[in-house]
Amino acid sequence: MSRRIARVLVLVFVLSGSMSAIVAPPAQALSNNPDAIKSRVQGKVYAQVHLGNLIYVAGHFTKVIDQNGDRHPAGSIAAFDLSSGDWDPSFLPVVGGDLHLKVTALAISPDGSTLYAGGDFDSVNGTNEKNLAAIDLTTGQVDSAFAPNPGGSVEALLAGPDLLYMGGSFSHVDGKRRRHLAAVSYDGTLSSDWRPYTEGGECPPPYHDPQHCSDGGNGTVRSLVFSPDQSQIYIGGSYYYVNGQLRNCLSRVSASDGSLDGWAVPFGDIYGDPDGHKPGPNMAWSMVVTDTRLFVGFGRLPNYMQAFRLDDGLVGDTVWKDGGMAGNVETVALSPDGTRLFAGGHFGTAKLDFQLNQCGGAWVHGMISVDPVDGSFNCDWIPTIKPFGGTSAPGSGMAPPNFTGAWDMTVIGDALWVGGYMTSISDQKVGGFARFTI
Repeated sequence: MSRRIARVLVLVFVLSGSMSAIVAPPAQALSNNPDAIKSRVQGKVYAQVHLGNLIYVAGHFTKVIDQNGDRHPAGSIAAFDLSSGDWDPSFLPVVGGDLHLKVTALAISPDGSTLYAGGDFDSVNGTNEKNLAAIDLTTGQVDSAFAPNPGGSVEALLAGPDLLYMGGSFSHVDGKRRRHLAAVSYDGTLSSDWRPYTEGGECPPPYHDPQHCSDGGNGTVRSLVFSPDQSQIYIGGSYYYVNGQLRNCLSRVSASDGSLDGWAVPFGDIYGDPDGHKPGPNMAWSMVVTDTRLFVGFGRLPNYMQAFRLDDGLVGDTVWKDGGMAGNVETVALSPDGTRLFAGGHFGTAKLDFQLNQCGGAWVHGMISVDPVDGSFNCDWIPTIKPFGGTSAPGSGMAPPNFTGAWDMTVIGDALWVGGYMTSISDQKVGGFARFTI
């Protein structure tokens, strides 16, 4: 569902799907309150990545507020100490662009020397860098020799041993045809071997349904994740075809040559946007991969979380599906012990109310967690992101802030870092990001 579009005022959380045979120990109770971090950013955080004792956050923000409350100019990328949350003023590259400027993806080179930033931008530190840049982690200076110049936004980055993989809305990289997927070496040279591509367009006739599989979409890729052995890459996005073959929003390709793997989700298991909304496939925003499961957050319309099998040969059958989410599920993350799947998005923060029919009818505002075995809701962790819109939830009635919510979740050790657009979580002041002890 679009962040701007709403159809109903109240949605009820619905759980459907089959139980997995796998049994996990119960999740430990967590606090709804984020850790007391004083530093924050003034704006939005779309991506996070860590190295050593620092976490790097990126998005669209013009100010950093340090641990003493002092404000400093910033350019949409900043670094903070993992333990204290304090701002590190030694690393502050400046990303430039128009009103649509945003950094939506981060990755770190295998040798730990370089931060790669992808998004929709024109420059870094005043140097022309179109949508993808390499930044020295010691000096914060841009590597001007690295210039693949994707001809469209970069929404996902994945750092492999030899190649940096990217996905997005681009159609060309380095002047050569690359439809939404490409790979470059770490000096910026475009790979001629890794050339998978995605396409939207016509829903295949056997599946065409005005409500669940309509014609449209352009094939945008939003998420890339390695298989546990890094031999394959899972691709999430809004598409019907990969390398000319049927795949609905999810696929798996070789990390070496981009060839399409035989594994596939049954096409009809993923519902797309109806003709009356934004016709085309749904959007797989975020994925988590284990040896046996693929967990995915979806969102255009309808919006839901879904788990698929990876332990049944080439058939990715649905294990469970949580429907009725009142907004995009844009990020998912798994706890270190595997007992809790976290999810974030703008469900319950925009125009739509989101009230559960479990947990005493709790209201949800941007973050939830479920049992990864069966998708059942964890009632102990329902942090509230503010501001939020809606009409019926306590505290609602304000103008709908369609772009508030949690856009990225990253687990580092015993902490869950949440990036997004919010002014408080559970009435504790935050800005752009927060950390939970898990």
